[in-house]
Amino acid sequence: SVNDIYGNGIEPFGAFNFKTVPLPGSGTPEIPFELDSLAAVRLTSSDQLPLIGSLTAQVGCFAGMEFGDASILKSDDSVIWNGLTAVSKDNSPVVDIPYDEMWAASTNYEVYMKFAGILGDKVCYFRTTPKAYTTEDGTAITLGTGSSIDPYMVYTPKQMNDVRNHIASANSFRQMRDISLSSYAAGAGWNAIGDSSTKFTGVYDGGNRTISDLAICRNASYTALFGYLDGDNAVICNLTVKDASIMNTSSTWGAYAAVLVGRADGGITIDNCKVYGSVTSSASNAGGLASYIYQTDAAGKPGTVSNCSFNGNVTATSYAGGLIGYTYRTILDNCETTGRINSTASQVGGFIGYQYYGKVKNCHSNMSVSGASSVGGISGRADYDFEMVDTYFDGTIQTTGGNVGGLVGYTNCGSNDESMRFTRC
Repeated sequence: SVNDIYGNGIEPFGAFNFKTVPLPGSGTPEIPFELDSLAAVRLTSSDQLPLIGSLTAQVGCFAGMEFGDASILKSDDSVIWNGLTAVSKDNSPVVDIPYDEMWAASTNYEVYMKFAGILGDKVCYFRTTPKAYTTEDGTAITLGTGSSIDPYMVYTPKQMNDVRNHIASANSFRQMRDISLSSYAAGAGWNAIGDSSTKFTGVYDGGNRTISDLAICRNASYTALFGYLDGDNAVICNLTVKDASIMNTSSTWGAYAAVLVGRADGGITIDNCKVYGSVTSSASNAGGLASYIYQTDAAGKPGTVSNCSFNGNVTATSYAGGLIGYTYRTILDNCETTGRINSTASQVGGFIGYQYYGKVKNCHSNMSVSGASSVGGISGRADYDFEMVDTYFDGTIQTTGGNVGGLVGYTNCGSNDESMRFTRC
């Protein structure tokens, strides 16, 4: 009876159908109940997806009962996950068991939850009725709706590749675990997400996770993780890309090479992104983080790159920068570059190859910069209305030609000399 389990004088509140069942191997009584909700499990041995969210159970809790550790088990009583914490707020009959990134077995199975409720010196074990789930291969994005409050969730390399199939609208994405793209390294390697016909206009939040082993070797217009960003609402943020190897074999103008972003138009935002790797291009417009950022609207929102860094090597022709190859009406704030940049031509900088309008503030470059002419520690060339604030260079510069500077190699301010401003640099 209830009193036998919980002690004399204690009664449950809320409708509940009790049934005493011995816990296998121990004889301790447990009480089955149905869950109110349980997120689906989709996984395979190579592309596992975790349970998402929390279990919510209507359990008919007792006043004064405290819930402790919980476990998720298969129907054969093998533990999938334990160490969860079950919480009953204000003695309500609803128990929430939060769980994130809980990995399960790579086969079809039935799952149930078991957790302990404690009241004084009494312990009872609650157990759910098993629910069946089936596996999926993790190829397509299945969780989230793409809205800003319910972004598509990206867990696997195949789902990262599937992002390209959801960019016709300005959808939002969030990366939920570290991802290796080594399975896409063979041959020409990774195919950039977004191009001139289907641009990325949404939000990709890396969730402070890492993408590793990005490899590209293509004769293409866009060689980067993301090929083409467009518009004031396009955002890439909170992402680290490491062990990247980018090679563009096209020598055509308009072939954009970088690790993170090829070309970006409008008031795009790149924030809190760190990149480690190498970029080699036979064309102009190459950068460690991004190749080309362009805002045509003088009254519009400028492109913004903030809290970003590049550590690695860049080899290209003209318009080559440690962070970005070419910028037009772009603001760089609190960014850093380290490594080496080598160009056989002009407009070469430790941060920006060619800066047209725009602002650089709170930035630092420690690059070893080499180019033919118009070579600068921060910008190879800076034209018209531009500004540098609290920015410094402490790397090295080599050139075979003229127009060399610790901050800027060559400037052209037209008829307005006041449009060039340096403050605390």
